[in-house]
Amino acid sequence: MRACVCTDNTLLSEVDAPEEHRRVAAIPGMDAAAMERVIAAGHAAAFGRG
Repeated sequence: MRACVCTDNTLLSEVDAPEEHRRVAAIPGMDAAAMERVIAAGHAAAFGRG
């Protein structure tokens, strides 16, 4: 399953991307390779501009 970190409302949720990445990295079983896949999935899912 592909998943990505989304912090689309940082004002109301009081969280930013670096904090969300720290939280994801702390999930049991999450390793550097899995974290890279999460980040890559986020980049692949991003809306294009223009």
